[in-house]
Amino acid sequence: MIKAIEIANFQRLEGPVRIELGRVTVLVGANGSGKSSVLKAVHWATRCAWLASGAKPGRVTLEQMDYVPSREFHALAHRQRLQAKARRGNPKKPVVVAFEDANGQRTTIEVSAVSNEAGFSAPADGPLADALTAEQPATAYIPGLAGLAEQETILAEPILRRKAASGEGGSVLRQLLLKLAAGDKGDTGAKEQEPGDLAEWVGKVIPGVTFWVKFDRRRDAVVEAWFLTPDMLIVSGGNNTSQRRPLEMAGTGLLQVTQIFAICSTSSRRCC
Repeated sequence: MIKAIEIANFQRLEGPVRIELGRVTVLVGANGSGKSSVLKAVHWATRCAWLASGAKPGRVTLEQMDYVPSREFHALAHRQRLQAKARRGNPKKPVVVAFEDANGQRTTIEVSAVSNEAGFSAPADGPLADALTAEQPATAYIPGLAGLAEQETILAEPILRRKAASGEGGSVLRQLLLKLAAGDKGDTGAKEQEPGDLAEWVGKVIPGVTFWVKFDRRRDAVVEAWFLTPDMLIVSGGNNTSQRRPLEMAGTGLLQVTQIFAICSTSSRRCC
């Protein structure tokens, strides 16, 4: 039985953050405090370890991942990219998820980039390693209605409206942002743009948030979108696009609020 987990260097969690487990464990916290990060870290690390355990030489590519919080998985580390080795002024810091059993023994999974950054290594070390990397999945992560599609291709307007209105907002959220940014033009060209007044509306709930979206119909196959909140800034004094993150890495609360205002703003009625 797993008595506790400990997470370090994943998304919102600098850590190490220790969580004692019971038969039922409830995570409570403000929007963006890291509740979803805990669930994603545990599931991603165990799936990485399972895939890596059957690979030679223990490395797995992005295409082989059966679950990943973002295709830009190098950005999943806390405020820095996952690295294969230390760099000047920037030490190597893997994502670490540790499991403590009833005997107080630890099993640790360390996820880090490989030398060419084309994939990752994720060795599991400890008495629970075999159980965590067994064929039967040891964990499951179900994001619910706030989940965001991994990628979005452009849909015809009637299909877009139908999905947005029928509880499938997460499958078309980037396209709603694109509609707010590009209007009837349909694309942003080669440069990303901010989607209208969305940041102002979402900012009433989560102050200081900024969004960007990009789709160039001549070159892009999918819509790209990013977000930035003030607490993500390492250097204060304004929005720094180098510190933004892909939209799929946003916390559940932020995604929920963004969906509500994006759907409302692109509808025929004014938002509240």
